[in-house]
Amino acid sequence: MEVVLEAIEGQAPPVDTFVSMRIGDVQKQSRFASSRTYRFPNPGDGRAGFGRIEVFKRIGHLTVGFESLEGDSQDVEVPCDSMDNALRMRLAVKSLEAAKEPVGPEKKSRTRMRVDAAQKYLSEHKLEEVLAEAMREVIAAKPNDPHGFLSDLILKRREKAPGAPEAVKPAKAAPELPEDGKAQKAAPHPLPEAAKAAPPPLPEAAKAAPPPLPEAEKAAPPPL
Repeated sequence: MEVVLEAIEGQAPPVDTFVSMRIGDVQKQSRFASSRTYRFPNPGDGRAGFGRIEVFKRIGHLTVGFESLEGDSQDVEVPCDSMDNALRMRLAVKSLEAAKEPVGPEKKSRTRMRVDAAQKYLSEHKLEEVLAEAMREVIAAKPNDPHGFLSDLILKRREKAPGAPEAVKPAKAAPELPEDGKAQKAAPHPLPEAAKAAPPPLPEAAKAAPPPLPEAEKAAPPPL
């Protein structure tokens, strides 16, 4: 967003006066002039509808030299017009630019090998084609659950891919043991009532005495 701040005609800006404009977390400050333009990023969270203007008057200034860029501190004193003594403060400056090391041929070779290996992996599994096709389909379908839609598409493509591993069947669950952890033997089934009854009686013919021998067998044996 752009903010233009202009002085009213006929009003001369006071000497050593500065204006600060703050919107969201960004604050910009400059010497008050007849016209100033400030540009701010959108702060979000509904904070773009208001800002804060602050007016400052310079009471002191000092030009300092940076003795070190390694974060070492140095004491400075800023003389001020409305103060009996100078304003003392401590200043430390550290460079954020790290020293760039020259890249040797060995490091370039390792980087190239990693890039080639990654490209080969993508090509073997056709991952770029799968993702591109999935993105086209999800944009065309616009499902309510795009994450689940993409997951199903990729899994279907995986099943069609040659050499895809077969789904592992779940193993049968072992029978549950009783609470004491020991298997109990099942009680034998009770015999039917017919099996408990006494055996049937023998027929009358089986109870009768054996038949008598014939008369010839009753005679005395022949003499010697």
